Amino acid sequence: MIRYRTENCVMFYQSREPFGGLSNMAGGYPIQLGEFTIRTSEHLYQAMRYPDHPDVQLAIIDIASPLRAKQYAHQHLHLGRPDWYEIKSDVMAWCLELKACNVSFRTLLETTGKHDIVEASPNDNYWGAVPAGDGMRIGWNTLGRLLWLLRRRLEIALPPDFRTSVIDIPRFRFAGEDAVALAIA
Repeated sequence: MIRYRTENCVMFYQSREPFGGLSNMAGGYPIQLGEFTIRTSEHLYQAMRYPDHPDVQLAIIDIASPLRAKQYAHQHLHLGRPDWYEIKSDVMAWCLELKACNVSFRTLLETTGKHDIVEASPNDNYWGAVPAGDGMRIGWNTLGRLLWLLRRRLEIALPPDFRTSVIDIPRFRFAGEDAVALAIA
């Protein structure tokens, strides 16, 4: 795990905070995937767990609230991909790339400058970093690190040259179609 001094970081957790738009729960950064407009990256991330169940995917993206979409998705874990825990970080990176196609989100990400980006989670040290006392946080901060990498890619290949990655995951489908093909359509 990695230790972060909070005073040197851009921190986010709740979507209404100054950098809350970095959260997967933040609205206002819709994602276009083929003919589908998806409210948040959380909606898309949760839906991608169910490539063999387009009905579950479509139900997830139809739910107005990202928190309720996550709760609904978790009610169907028995239908999820058996390899989910091996691929979930790659799926999240792809979802963030699609979110970065939104100009407002790119602008927000650029305002983080060169600072470390940390999801200030109260209890999740995988996606974020948890309090460790004395102004420190500790965790893998996977979401924050994916955002740093995305910020770096955007610095190198600014739109219109920025493209989403081709993700090499078997059965990577959304609504019965190849998800990567939908993303570049």
